[in-house]
Amino acid sequence: MSQPPDPTLPTPDAGGDAPPAETEGESTGPGHPNDSSQGGGTLPPSGSGFDQAGGFDQAGGFDQAGTFGAPGTGAALFDGPAPVLVSFAPPAKQNRLTIAFRLLLAIPHLIIVYALGIAAGAVAFIGWFAALFAGSLPEWAHTFITGVVRWQVRVYAYNFFLTDAYPPFSLEDEPYPVRLVTARARLNRAAVFFRLILIIPASFVIGVAFYGLGVLAFFFWLIALVAGRLPASLHEALAAILRFQFRFSGYAYMLTGVYPWWGLFGDAVAAPVTAPGPAPDDVVTPTAPADRWQLPLSGAAKGIVSGILALGLAAIVTLGVVAGTAAANSASTLSNAAALVTVEQAYSQATSSTRAFSQAVQACGELSCVTAQVQKEATTLQTLASSVRSAGMIGQPGADASKLASDATSAAQALDQLATATTVSQYQSDVARTGVEQKLNSIDSDYRKLVRDMGV
Repeated sequence: MSQPPDPTLPTPDAGGDAPPAETEGESTGPGHPNDSSQGGGTLPPSGSGFDQAGGFDQAGGFDQAGTFGAPGTGAALFDGPAPVLVSFAPPAKQNRLTIAFRLLLAIPHLIIVYALGIAAGAVAFIGWFAALFAGSLPEWAHTFITGVVRWQVRVYAYNFFLTDAYPPFSLEDEPYPVRLVTARARLNRAAVFFRLILIIPASFVIGVAFYGLGVLAFFFWLIALVAGRLPASLHEALAAILRFQFRFSGYAYMLTGVYPWWGLFGDAVAAPVTAPGPAPDDVVTPTAPADRWQLPLSGAAKGIVSGILALGLAAIVTLGVVAGTAAANSASTLSNAAALVTVEQAYSQATSSTRAFSQAVQACGELSCVTAQVQKEATTLQTLASSVRSAGMIGQPGADASKLASDATSAAQALDQLATATTVSQYQSDVARTGVEQKLNSIDSDYRKLVRDMGV
């Protein structure tokens, strides 16, 4: 885990050459944050513009806003790859009472960072045009957005139990266990123009990670509450994810041209410098000084990061399936609702025809009149069955509609047989044999069940 940040602003180192001019996101070889030979995420070595404290060499230092710049001139434009630097103090004992009510305690900050986020978005929108034409964010925009992102990372770190220190209400780089600094650098205009497209891959990784954190947040809180602190491996894993998030924010807001792929699984740190040969027991072997901006992860911490990403991906897939199912159900409900209108119209017409059929049969004085009315009713029921089938209901309502159509067809066939009777006795015998009255009654019960299953 990286060393705790020095509460004082770093003093520029002596010596060192100005870095060569580069375009956004280009690898500069060993020492560059994108250089795999340095493990990814290591700072440029002395002479490339950064000292080991995270500041500039003789050509520059920190201004009071926590941005880099030439001494006495504020945040001067930097001609090199300037990553967003984030450091976290190591895990320490925390007050269980503040852990228990951490989210409540953070509410004032959450409200402020929400408002600041809207303001930063507006400033970034304006700054996008300036960066597109000038090749860099205006100094005022860079300073303001850096302050907003710095405030955000402090609040996130406090909410995820990386520190017990209450965040300051400030945009400035004040003494705090979590620190973020940036350098105002030249940007590639093409990368600025396509920024919203370029951030899509990294935003997907961030989304997966934060879905995983959301699923596990309660367990993180419980662990911190019981133990009074986060275990070192969990602390490292959460710090790595938050650092990745705010490197992403820095890239999205055009604070940096360094794409935020590196460092999610920590930084590879060079092996300690030791003297050749066996060291006597009473001699302390010298080692290279730790870099406060580096975040090496243990194997357990890397496993936790992997687990969070896997769980987040599973959560996204699950939510996608649930959302897809809900959308399909919603679509089927709307489709069935439209189909029900067709069914209702056909059933209403059939019901009116049945009433007229009963009255006509009673008024008939001979069998031929009755069979003619029966044939007419059979045609009406066939029309009902055809309309119900063409409505295209799905799901359980579809099964109800299918039964309604089937019973209507069966009743129509029974009526067709009655229409062929040539004597009254044959007619009465066919009525009993075909069970036409029960089939007509089943049409009514089928329709009521369909309406009930539709929730109408």
